[in-house]
Amino acid sequence: MAHGGGIALFYVREGVIKQEARARIARYYGVDPQRSARETNRVEIPVPGVGEISLPTNFTSIRGFRLFVILARLPEHAFGHSYDLRIYYKETKLIGNVSVFARPDNSPCKACAYRRTNTAVVRGVILIPPRIVNEIIVESGIDRSTNTMEITTELITRALTGKLLDVSGKLLASAKGGDSAEPVRDGDSAAERVQPVEVSLVSSGVAEHVNDSNQPVYLFDWNSHKGLFPSGWKAEDVEATQV
Repeated sequence: MAHGGGIALFYVREGVIKQEARARIARYYGVDPQRSARETNRVEIPVPGVGEISLPTNFTSIRGFRLFVILARLPEHAFGHSYDLRIYYKETKLIGNVSVFARPDNSPCKACAYRRTNTAVVRGVILIPPRIVNEIIVESGIDRSTNTMEITTELITRALTGKLLDVSGKLLASAKGGDSAEPVRDGDSAAERVQPVEVSLVSSGVAEHVNDSNQPVYLFDWNSHKGLFPSGWKAEDVEATQV
């Protein structure tokens, strides 16, 4: 049920209303594959093996379309304070971020001390907007008739950069995406304890309900592709060098 321009979740029950609420929530947060797939200048992306995958009744796959998502796993107590992982396109356009909330190492919080001792990891995901994926492929100038998933994922990772920043916005460490990025020299590398455990690219196919566009899409055929920053993380502040 709509409420003040949003969705009043306490009214949502099982059945059709709940499904429609899920779809509206997804669209509110920018996950609208159906609209993206129907953009007039959309570039088709290879979706191998879709015909072999069983889909729910009344769902059909959106051909030549995939959602690309960044999976991040970050050490909770890397810096002894809260910090952000931010992913940028063309170095300045923010794609999204994962925030890590952590108390100082000298905090009396017993739960925090336990997680610190056990090297707790914070997980997060960042959706790459389909329009950005489309732009990356178009601007690469490749022959799209010979495009493959391997080519697509390399183009995406090459176009992205990562930054670790504290709550004041101070840059702590940075990384350049893609296999062709120059490796960070040992003397410039961020300490291992502050580096992300994982920042990788995954993707899924998308299926839509054949009769009801208000139904949430069904994501399937999830594939793990590659790490975004194989060249390593460069220390940009002394905090990132402390072992």
